Amino acid sequence: MVIFIKYSYEEAMKEYTNKWNLLFDDLPDDIKEYIYDNFLDRKCLMFLNKENYKKYHHQLINYIPAHHYMYYVKDITENNMGFVFTHLLDEMFKTWMKMKNISYNQKVYKNFISLIVNEFCKYNDNDTIVQIINNKFNSLNKNMRCFI
Repeated sequence: MVIFIKYSYEEAMKEYTNKWNLLFDDLPDDIKEYIYDNFLDRKCLMFLNKENYKKYHHQLINYIPAHHYMYYVKDITENNMGFVFTHLLDEMFKTWMKMKNISYNQKVYKNFISLIVNEFCKYNDNDTIVQIINNKFNSLNKNMRCFI
């Protein structure tokens, strides 16, 4: 007996998601809010839209093992996730600046931000993330810059 599969798993999930979104969009706002508050985990909510990401992104760090954190940041820069990186930079700037002598690919970087600019962004030609970092440095007052 031969079974023919019409869709791949990815195609089936995409079709299911599209149908769900169409149905969900038609629901009244109070019902959507009830579903958000009572049935969806905060981990899921943060990835639905920018507004939810702003509310819940601080919880994401709890789900990333410490030994994967560098790869998490690398993935954000490689995929040019400027919105996500901006929020992460605002939260972690001081911490990243205090992380000294970071070893990566047989090189030692002054701090974690130097690693991001000179390693992650350089090899991906990612000017967006570099511009976000430059804007952050430019926004610091002169007294703060001297400590960097």
